[in-house]
Amino acid sequence: MRALIKKKGRLLVFGVLATFFSAPGQVYLISFFIPPMREELRLSSTAVSGLFFAGTMTSAFLLPYLGFRLDREKPIRFVFVTGSLLASGCLMLGVAQAPWMILAGFFLLRNFGQGGLAIASQTMMARLEKQYRGTALGIANLGYPLSEALLPGFISAVITVFGWRQGWFVLAAMLVLIFLPLLPYLIRYELHPGGKRAVTGEDLSVRDPEDRSWPVSRVLRDRRFHLLLLPILTTPAFLTAIFFHHDAIIGWKGWDPLLLPAGFVVYAACRAVMSFFSGPLTDRYTAKKIFSWNLVPLTAGIVFLWTSTDPFWIFFYFAGAGITMGYGMTVGNALYAELYGTNHLGSIRGMVSTAIVFSTAIAPFIMGICLDAGVDLSLLLGVMTGTALLGILCTCLALRPSSRIA
Repeated sequence: MRALIKKKGRLLVFGVLATFFSAPGQVYLISFFIPPMREELRLSSTAVSGLFFAGTMTSAFLLPYLGFRLDREKPIRFVFVTGSLLASGCLMLGVAQAPWMILAGFFLLRNFGQGGLAIASQTMMARLEKQYRGTALGIANLGYPLSEALLPGFISAVITVFGWRQGWFVLAAMLVLIFLPLLPYLIRYELHPGGKRAVTGEDLSVRDPEDRSWPVSRVLRDRRFHLLLLPILTTPAFLTAIFFHHDAIIGWKGWDPLLLPAGFVVYAACRAVMSFFSGPLTDRYTAKKIFSWNLVPLTAGIVFLWTSTDPFWIFFYFAGAGITMGYGMTVGNALYAELYGTNHLGSIRGMVSTAIVFSTAIAPFIMGICLDAGVDLSLLLGVMTGTALLGILCTCLALRPSSRIA
């Protein structure tokens, strides 16, 4: 790790900042703005949810193109444009007076926050030499729990004191005044996979001579890619749905709503710890050998949430969710580099991110329909548990040593 920090310290700082500043495009932060926006603009819950769903789904179609551009553009150019458009989305929502402006703002946030900055951070870390890849991803992913720990309280205070529009303006200002000016210092000399550079002992991003990169067309014919989609999508889809409907679950259990903020502290702490320690584990054992354990903590957490009556068990649910998020983000991103090489990794990540965004848009929508239709939460959590177990089976089938490739 010392060699990695010494030689690629600036890139690691960029990775943390990129994941941190992707926060305006994440559901947990957007949710703080929804009630005051809905009240001032006199929109129904269905209308706001529909606009968010439409913006998210539209962004999903463009994520493969973002990955394609990342494979061919200098990273600093790609990230600067992405960060600028994310700031524009914050400004658009800050001045929104009509539904079309909210739709445009949601699209920009989801496409360039949850999508663009996240893809850039994960892809650039995964392009490092394989002995450093897991550690780099683990360090970069610390930006997620850091933002989850710091920004909700800060933005909530800004909204309470100054108003929701000023909250969006503050987020835009943070991107323009902090994140964008640091890019020339952090990633000016980073190149795309086809860029030429002198090969030296100081360079950890040189192409691995054993790297047999797969073109996207071949990846799409590989059955491992399709088997891994279910376990990859399970975590973001289920957690987005559960987070979005936490109030319904708390009401169903008869628990104190104040358990949620405390639970998120446990979630962020577990995610941070696993993000950090899963990196060295990946470097030592490889992602292909350890990814099969990814869904086990989340599955256990959902079972605790499903079957428990004592409110104390909610912390075990949050812990399981945080462990899987921290572990899966690091090991999962390294897995694609190990399976398919790094030359087309941006395009591959773009395809996977498209599927993830689709799942995070559809899952809370379907769960909301089920709740409105009177479907019991016990049944929904039971279905989630069964699906997660199926995801574990798919992972084992995809990564078993005798698994054939296309």
